[in-house]
Amino acid sequence: MKYFKAIIICLLVITLFTSCWMFGSKPGPPQSNITPTEYKIALIDMDFYSDDPTPTVVSVVSATAASPVIVDMKPSSTDLQDLLDSATFPTGKTYDRITMTPLYLEMELPTAFHVPSYCSDSGWSIVEQTPASYTIRMYFNIDSAASTNLWKRDIAVYFSGVTDGTKSSVPDGWYWMMRVVNTGTTDNFFESIASTHPGQASQDSGINPLGDDSIIDLFSDDAFWGPMIEIDDASIEVTTDSDVDGGMRAEFTPFTLASGQTPSVMVDINYSMNYSDNTGTVAGVTFNTDMLDFGPMEAGSSSDDYGDMGFHPFLPYFSFTATAISP
Repeated sequence: MKYFKAIIICLLVITLFTSCWMFGSKPGPPQSNITPTEYKIALIDMDFYSDDPTPTVVSVVSATAASPVIVDMKPSSTDLQDLLDSATFPTGKTYDRITMTPLYLEMELPTAFHVPSYCSDSGWSIVEQTPASYTIRMYFNIDSAASTNLWKRDIAVYFSGVTDGTKSSVPDGWYWMMRVVNTGTTDNFFESIASTHPGQASQDSGINPLGDDSIIDLFSDDAFWGPMIEIDDASIEVTTDSDVDGGMRAEFTPFTLASGQTPSVMVDINYSMNYSDNTGTVAGVTFNTDMLDFGPMEAGSSSDDYGDMGFHPFLPYFSFTATAISP
């Protein structure tokens, strides 16, 4: 009995030690999710699959990166339903898989910008101002015919009516945001996408383009994006697949169509933008909750991060039902 009690005591001590170690470790940034007020997907392809009883593929979108189909994903929009209605779904089948090839996801999100005072664009009218809604594009593929150099994982924000520190107008358009600035320099944080991609030199040299000369971009996941050497390769497409686990899989309800039926869809975009809140302290910066904070890191510093991190959009949730075809 004494031997048995000793074993129990040892197990309790080990459990307590393990629990203290786990809960005593330094936590990472808290994960947050917000709902966009606008959500569009520029689709290159969208296919539905059934293996019941024989393999069938229904192409709902078949476009190109140069001319994608823009689909408004707000629940009030009929864009996706119109695409379904224009496709031919064989009946007597259960559809249980979706693949999508997006050029980009476009969301309107509450956003604030923070820039160190020594940067050349710290005086822009949008810096350290009351957060507002901005249109943000997040790229998953590349338009090889485009005049801009947008890569997979790129984040670009649209500015209109912005002025610089001299009250001169900043050209309206899409802008990257630099990942790193150097302390005490006039480095810029905002960079027009009309410029050469900031990471191009590193990519051409075979150096990881996530270094000091690149931009704030989307989440890291080599299994999804492929190796970094492919990040600017338009010939290798990134596709989301409901059969492949991961943060970008399409979540939906499989549906079975009987004779005389067609699929109807409801779209849920709630909490479809995920990111890690910055809980640090930087002089002169007010970080926000329930909205994005964009800002650079300072070179050589592990503490002065001027913005959030881990930007990860999610696809909408699709709820399908089988409905009778209208006469």
